Amino acid sequence: INKTMDVAAALIKKLGELHYFKKAIIHGTSYGGIAALGFAIKYPELTAGLIIVSGTTSYHFLELAKAKIKVIGNEAQVALCENYLWPGRFDENSAEAFFQHMTPIYAKSVTEVTENPYASSCAISVTNQAFKNEYDHFDWTPDLHKITCPVLILAGRYDWITPPELVEIIPEKIKHAMLTIFEEAGHALFKDAPGQYKKEITGFLNKFAVCF
Repeated sequence: INKTMDVAAALIKKLGELHYFKKAIIHGTSYGGIAALGFAIKYPELTAGLIIVSGTTSYHFLELAKAKIKVIGNEAQVALCENYLWPGRFDENSAEAFFQHMTPIYAKSVTEVTENPYASSCAISVTNQAFKNEYDHFDWTPDLHKITCPVLILAGRYDWITPPELVEIIPEKIKHAMLTIFEEAGHALFKDAPGQYKKEITGFLNKFAVCF
């Protein structure tokens, strides 16, 4: 996570040196949402705004997700999580099998296990690194108050992997934070509610354009 944040910071600083812009609106989904929150805490001078989609605030999401999959998942889905996701042991074949079987849990609107909700392939090395070495200890919660830019948080009510209850505290910690829970969506908001997804982001950008 820290490496991701530092690479993004270096890019923004370089663009500033080239007189393009000195701050950026960071839009992060899932792992990207986690990194985006950390980025705004670490580099507030580079952050004009945040759009956090299906992200989360701390390692507590992991214990909740592990409990949740045992309740809502079938035998194959539980096994895929225990064999590949939690230990961070994906290769290309197991990653494809994972998303094929897990799609109905990631996206509420999908019922066929053969449909992958993602337009691009999973970044396997990033996923493995995160689950092996990072997800079990990060916690932005004590430092959320340091984020002073406008923030939009979008979460799905049926999100099993980054449950919405962990982001519901963000508006209490950040003055200019707005939270929208998609009541009929899972983790893949863009799949379950593409129209509302686009509307929320466009409305946020229009509302806070003067701040950016």
